[in-house]
This record gives sequence, C-alpha cells and structure tokens, in this order.
Amino acid sequence: MSNYSPLCIADIREAEVLFKDVIIPTFEGGAVLDIRDRSNVLLLHIRGGNHSEREFRNIEKLASKQNHALDKFPQVKSTWVLRDQPEGYTTGGIRTPHNDRFSISGFSWKQNQNAALWLAQMLRRISVEDADRIAALCGERLSFIEQHRLLTATLDKLPPRPSHALV
Repeated sequence: MSNYSPLCIADIREAEVLFKDVIIPTFEGGAVLDIRDRSNVLLLHIRGGNHSEREFRNIEKLASKQNHALDKFPQVKSTWVLRDQPEGYTTGGIRTPHNDRFSISGFSWKQNQNAALWLAQMLRRISVEDADRIAALCGERLSFIEQHRLLTATLDKLPPRPSHALV
C-alpha cells in the first residue's frame, strides 16, 4: 500500500453502492457516510436508510465531528481514541494509510467504525492487517471480524454487477 493513488469516480460510485446496498441493509436503520481525501476534500456525502430529516441532520453533525477530529489530529487512525476529549468527538471515523478519511454515523459506534473499515477494505484503501490493527486499538477486533462477515455475506447476496463496479 505504499503507492498513493487518489480515489477515482469509480471508487466513489462503488462506495455509494456498498453503503446503500450492503451497509444500510446489514445494520438496518439509517446512517451518513462521508469520505474525504488526504487534502480533506469531501469526495462523498451520502445518506441512507430511514430517519427523519431532523435525525439525519443530527447524524450529519456527528459525521462532521468525526471528520473534524481526524483533520485536527493527523496521527489518529480511529476517532475512538478521542472519545474522552472535552470536544466530545464521536467514534466511528477512521483514517487509511493513504490518509483518506471514512466517517460513518447513525449506527452504534462499533458498527460505524467496523463498516468504515470494511468499506475502506472494499475500496482497496486499507489492508486487512491495518484494518485489524485499528479495530484492535479499541478492543473490538472480534466484533470487527464478525461484522466483516455479516457485511460480506450481504454483499455476496447482491446480483452480479459489472466487474468494475464491485471487487
């Protein structure tokens, strides 16, 4: 993973499909996904699932706080490590080795973080080993493995797509 390659339009489309067709149905409910690149440019902001407009606005604020925390603390790989900061940062945001930021809010913090790790893996932005290390930071390696299986099982149930859409 040493060679940097920015996320492209096909990656963002893939992220949308995986979020709406895999993550939302697996964890049920509703959530917000933000993906930012290494320059902190917002590449994707998407909502999915069932919430009122007011609930979505509140969830979007939480995703924004995760992104702000990852921007403010460039050494942090998971917003979980900032959970006790006076600013009240929310957990669920992760940073990839490429310095991409994946922020999911709307589910439990474990589901948010594990879905972000899974999605980053599906987009080839983080290795299995790096995702495992981030999950282990907060003692959630086993829940990550289990939720990774659940998400992958939902993905496997989707009808086949063109080879460039899903890996």
